[in-house]
Amino acid sequence: MHRGWTQEEFAERQGYSLKFTQRIEAGRENLTIKTLANLAQHLSADLAVLFRKPRSEKPKPGRPRKRTGGTKMPSR
Repeated sequence: MHRGWTQEEFAERQGYSLKFTQRIEAGRENLTIKTLANLAQHLSADLAVLFRKPRSEKPKPGRPRKRTGGTKMPSR
């Protein structure tokens, strides 16, 4: 759901810290039903929407990890 808010704006609207909001978005925070209901209310969404599987995985920003475990030919 896209509302055009920055994380800072969303955190302020919710009364949450920026770090807490970032952990929610990253999926690193275990939320209570009360918190989920609050999020749904501020997003004008049905609570059930927050339990739906994401449509697609967004790639993580940054460089891809280096491959490991492969055999390299020795340089001569």
